[in-house]
Amino acid sequence: DDVWHQERLSTHHGSHVQGGAGHISHWAGTPDDMQGIWEMPLETFIGEAAVVNLSNLAPQPVRAREAYQEILPEHLENIEKGDIVLMTSPFTGLEQPWLSKSTCDWLVSDRKIKMLGLSGTGILWQYHLKHAAPNNSPVRRALLGANVPIAHPLVNIDKLSSDRVFYVGLPLRTAKAEASFIRALAFQEMG
Repeated sequence: DDVWHQERLSTHHGSHVQGGAGHISHWAGTPDDMQGIWEMPLETFIGEAAVVNLSNLAPQPVRAREAYQEILPEHLENIEKGDIVLMTSPFTGLEQPWLSKSTCDWLVSDRKIKMLGLSGTGILWQYHLKHAAPNNSPVRRALLGANVPIAHPLVNIDKLSSDRVFYVGLPLRTAKAEASFIRALAFQEMG
């Protein structure tokens, strides 16, 4: 309708996690071995997580795509191999740092992350959505194509005082569902 688009009654409403099969598997150029969230092991959605708050990345002047502050591997030093990653920044609009395909490729190949969780605002990651395949949505292609699910929009990542937490965000196990609602929880040591 005029207020809500097609996601109104879908599993993409509110905090959710999405996998590749059923979500982008119909796109040209996606891998044949891409999994849906119903096929991924439970351990994908629970475990040690690196909290990445990019509040130290000063916004760049907005003139062109090259002017945005790109998130680079050197900004992600606390991510360990096999981590879940929870990412945020305090910036909004065009001042948000952006997650590039090359950094996503590094997260997959070098850090071998299990899942990426993103705050509702703070990180630009949904770009090129209107480009023709296979140039559309490079972040989704890089992560979901490598069976790294994406959870968003998450809240209160910026409230975490530790850069290491234990994360739980379990999806419903519904065959062929491209996404699932989640209740995302992060547990940190109090000290």
